[in-house]
Amino acid sequence: MGRVLMQIDKVRGLLDGVRYALSPNCDTRPAEAAINALVIHTISMPPGEYGGADVEHLFCNSLDFTCHHFYREIDGISVSAHLFIRRDGQIIQFVPFQERAWHAGRYTVRIYQHMRAVDSLAQLGSREECRCP
Repeated sequence: MGRVLMQIDKVRGLLDGVRYALSPNCDTRPAEAAINALVIHTISMPPGEYGGADVEHLFCNSLDFTCHHFYREIDGISVSAHLFIRRDGQIIQFVPFQERAWHAGRYTVRIYQHMRAVDSLAQLGSREECRCP
């Protein structure tokens, strides 16, 4: 299998060649906030079920919270990610890289509690361990 080079459109902040689904769950990254960490989450919706469209619906605020009992527990959360890599390898971008996706900060505790996410944070350019606030 050959190496695939992926390019980022630096003006739009989008990864070329992937589907873009606009998530409203983001905001402007502060000018002084350098990108210095890579956050990798695992997620299944509902828990333990893979391959459906519910993660995309959650990130785009179009999830029907009545269609599964688990979703009532997370009703009202606003969460996103820059990229979502599906199990079939398809990449979906939800937030341009120059924006800040809402997958940490004030949402962290609720996401960890309800989504049971397994998170790994790797400090880029350093071997120091990075922890969520």
